[in-house]
Amino acid sequence: MMILSVADVVSRALGAPVLGLKELSEVFLLVCVGAALPLAILGGRSIAIEGLVDRFPRRLRLAVTWAGIALSILMLAILGWSLVGASANARDFAETSALLLIPYAPLYLFLAVAHFVAAVAVAIHAFGAFRKDVTEVS
Repeated sequence: MMILSVADVVSRALGAPVLGLKELSEVFLLVCVGAALPLAILGGRSIAIEGLVDRFPRRLRLAVTWAGIALSILMLAILGWSLVGASANARDFAETSALLLIPYAPLYLFLAVAHFVAAVAVAIHAFGAFRKDVTEVS
């Protein structure tokens, strides 16, 4: 993506812009972010701000943690479902990018799958944390 951006800037500076480089960069960014979301969650690389929650009593801390996990799974599933709808709309209206005519429907569908996989990843990560918590208490 960086090479595409540099090529875009250089070509514009030389007065001969290469059309479509910005669109390609956007598509690559979309694919990278969509693929990275579930991988980051499974790798435990998501951001958690626990300064306040760590001061709660154990039961309240567990309740808040599990509520956060449930809300994360719900939010990712809702986003995935709405992206499925966006994909269907983009397909029905034949939405494409302006210059390269890249169809949007498969991109929306890719993001939908990424969000569904991320929801499953949150559940897997939570189950692993739960098992670790149970074995430490036992």
